[in-house]
Amino acid sequence: QFGLPSIVLWAGDREKRWATEIASQSSAKLAPDTTLPELAELCRRASLFIGSDTGPMHLAAAVQTPCIAMYGPTRSEVCGPYGQGHRAIQAYLQKGSSKQRRGDDNSAMRAISVDSILQACDLLVENRAA
Repeated sequence: QFGLPSIVLWAGDREKRWATEIASQSSAKLAPDTTLPELAELCRRASLFIGSDTGPMHLAAAVQTPCIAMYGPTRSEVCGPYGQGHRAIQAYLQKGSSKQRRGDDNSAMRAISVDSILQACDLLVENRAA
């Protein structure tokens, strides 16, 4: 929609298999194996970062790349991304303690709609263009 190339990040063999499958079914490219400084530079050069509550998302926020962060079992208001120019999306917070939520299924993450991500993309890309 915005003419931005997409890169799928991964870490470890399991994620690389998933990332390869995602890239093979889309126009996205598979990121190479990266060191932490290389990942930081990749994030710095990105126009937008879309991901879950993970280290790479926090790294992207730290290098001031606008982030759309998806949250399942963790509280979005507590776990960032910090700073302006980011959007945290959470369909609902599962019941239970923090430990119980982490061990639960990923239904809260799967409840996040594609439309909510696209709306956040529209907003952040428009803000960046302004």
